Amino acid sequence: MLKNITNIHKIFNRFDIWLIVIVIIGAILRVRRLGDFDNEYYTATVSSMLQNANNFFFASFDTHGVVTVDKPPVSFWIQSIVGGLFGVNGWSVSIPQVIAGILAIVILYITIRPTFGRIAAILGSLTLAVIPASVVIDSGNEPDSLLSFILLLAAFCMIRNVKTNHKKWLIAFSLMTGIGFNIKMLVAFVPLPAFLQTQKPN
Repeated sequence: MLKNITNIHKIFNRFDIWLIVIVIIGAILRVRRLGDFDNEYYTATVSSMLQNANNFFFASFDTHGVVTVDKPPVSFWIQSIVGGLFGVNGWSVSIPQVIAGILAIVILYITIRPTFGRIAAILGSLTLAVIPASVVIDSGNEPDSLLSFILLLAAFCMIRNVKTNHKKWLIAFSLMTGIGFNIKMLVAFVPLPAFLQTQKPN
């Protein structure tokens, strides 16, 4: 009996019940607004990209593959895959952003807790879960949600690099930053000076 209680205690320590509650709240807020903020320009781009491989690779806005969309292709590649599975409409192209927004809540908690503690992690993830701007961005098909998620992963990798001094985390950080650039170009580099300030001098 005592052993079972100890195991339950370990599970609760590993999976913070407050994080689970916050993730549920964040998921409800995002899913109930799924597709409400559809950008028809980007939805048309996804439809065009599904016409052929050339349009898909170059994120072509028009079906003839002449004009590319005004953003890099990564976020639209993901939307096109989902659109190909479920059909292109306002909610299907928004699904990747909803998922990214929910996962971002978890990543923020995981990133904050080891350094700043459980309370800070709970408050930070709760703020991200309920703040209206985040809910709106995560419920539409703009690329900003995926960019935020990737930059949070970059922040996690950078913190792990500082703590462990393992180059694999620095490589992962570079990869995340590169993906971020291919989601929304130089916007991904906005936090780069802060990231680089965390590097230990040789």
